[in-house]
Amino acid sequence: MAEAVPDLMRAPEWVPRMNSRAGRRWAVGALFVGYLAVYLILDRLSFIEAQHGIGITPWNPTAGLALALLIIKGLRWAPAVLAAELLSSATLPQITVPPAAIFGATVIVTSGYMGAAAILRRIGFEPALRRTSDVVLLLLVTILSSGLVAGGFVATYGAAGIVPWSSFPDAVFHFWVGDAIGIVVFAPPLLIFNRPLEELGPPDRERRWLQLLEIGGQAASIVATLALVFSRIGGDSPFGLFYVLFLPLIWIATRGGLVLASWALLAIQFGLIGGRSGLRITGGRRFEHFNF
Repeated sequence: MAEAVPDLMRAPEWVPRMNSRAGRRWAVGALFVGYLAVYLILDRLSFIEAQHGIGITPWNPTAGLALALLIIKGLRWAPAVLAAELLSSATLPQITVPPAAIFGATVIVTSGYMGAAAILRRIGFEPALRRTSDVVLLLLVTILSSGLVAGGFVATYGAAGIVPWSSFPDAVFHFWVGDAIGIVVFAPPLLIFNRPLEELGPPDRERRWLQLLEIGGQAASIVATLALVFSRIGGDSPFGLFYVLFLPLIWIATRGGLVLASWALLAIQFGLIGGRSGLRITGGRRFEHFNF
């Protein structure tokens, strides 16, 4: 009888499986909600100088976020990309847009990201970006897919009467550039961040502290150069001191390689967009398509 008690108290074999399935569902749900939140926040922050009151902006970081999600997690996450793009397109525009145009453009954008991710998987692309060929493949597929998405996106809003057909080439070009910049700047850091932690830093604790100190100095140099670019020292031209941004980027690239250089480029891009937004709010100089 005493031996039977532990048997009665022992949890059934299916309980660990249920807990595992519940944990996976919670993880999927948390990732879905987190992705939507980050997508909407990035879209709101980058929604500046929007042409025709819709999502044709100087850069589109959400394109990089969506492509990175599809590359890392697979095409089964396309519904999350569709939902985020649909919600953003319905809430961000500064004008009234027909629901059919919003849905059509959302399907085109999502299909473009899915196609790019599928092509990269088919041609042997490795998301960790350990090889130079992987970076080249990402750039080529990004440029081509962004162009196709731009044409479909603008054509949808042109058919709805939002974008005049006379402005079609200019709108396509600016959407193409903004989308490509968003993917090239935002996707690589996310793909690299998905690497195992042991690949991202030296195992030696002393070397790790030295590396952290150097990274701190590099971050400070980025802040200093951004402050210099947006100062009045360069005169009225917004590009007067633009070249100084290459100095910390060269330092970071030579010391940290692609891993740190991609994050530095992302930080510089956010700094440029944030600085330009601040100047626009305070009535300062206007920076036309000021992207790095």
